Amino acid sequence: VFKKHKVIFKMVLVAIFAALNFVVMLFPKIPIPSLVGHPYVHGGTTLAGGTDCSGFTSLLYAQYGIGLSRIPQGQYTSNGRSVSYAEAQPGDIVCYSSNGSSCTHVAIYIGNGQIIHSSTPRRGVITASITSCGTILAIKNVID
Repeated sequence: VFKKHKVIFKMVLVAIFAALNFVVMLFPKIPIPSLVGHPYVHGGTTLAGGTDCSGFTSLLYAQYGIGLSRIPQGQYTSNGRSVSYAEAQPGDIVCYSSNGSSCTHVAIYIGNGQIIHSSTPRRGVITASITSCGTILAIKNVID
């Protein structure tokens, strides 16, 4: 019995350290300057060729082995757990609505009340205030 618990404990520790490493290494060190300025392309899936909002978030998470829905509403309903604004951490997905009910836009929270997102064809990938994209439906933590 002790060996079984020791193995489980070790697996839990590995998972915790992996999650902590992911948070520490990815989100506080997102290379924001290298992401800003990439083009917005509806349905796009690459930084060089352009992405839309959900393509941008899913592309960044995919680079770290985390799969997200490819559409904003899917990221809102199917990915992660909702957290309050006070609990928001860099890397959380901010879900917005332009119609008051469904998720029509997503962004990645980068801290200090700021987000990075693929905005519009004219603006591309930009950083902005978390309140600049309309009504916030939810903030989703998909890391832990």
